[in-house]
Amino acid sequence: MSSFLLPCVCGRQTVVTPSQAGQAVRCECGAPLEVPTLRGLRELAPATVAGGSGRVRVWGNRHRVALALVLFAVVCLAGAGYLVPRVPPPVEVYTQQQILDHFESGTPAQVMGAYLELRPELDAATWRTDQQRARKFVLSEIAVLLAASCLGLVGAIMALRSGRHRAR
Repeated sequence: MSSFLLPCVCGRQTVVTPSQAGQAVRCECGAPLEVPTLRGLRELAPATVAGGSGRVRVWGNRHRVALALVLFAVVCLAGAGYLVPRVPPPVEVYTQQQILDHFESGTPAQVMGAYLELRPELDAATWRTDQQRARKFVLSEIAVLLAASCLGLVGAIMALRSGRHRAR
């Protein structure tokens, strides 16, 4: 069966068949289109559809939105992948009780050696706190990027599914 391309004001073309002559159809943009009579159909451009599906596939706004959201998700995943090897290693922090237990169980020479070993560490307590903050910050950035990536993929799926239900 032959089919024809009915133009819309939005620029898209809807495939119509002679059996639809004189009826109203809807464009993908939602605008109502009046199908001409059989005589008027001959003036329209013929539709060449491979595979006989009867539809011409055109990228609509929902496809563009879905592509943009998928690209956003990929960029977020790439950003998270970039940050993963840059996470500072965890800092081992001793509690006051652990240090006291260590000092009480040793000889005076061991306690003095441990004190001399720990003294530079006590001066670097601020450094450790900063390193812990930096680790938490990078881990939170990774979590935010992964969440944004998931939201982008869900949004792309929703954008693609939004055009499935059409008025007939």
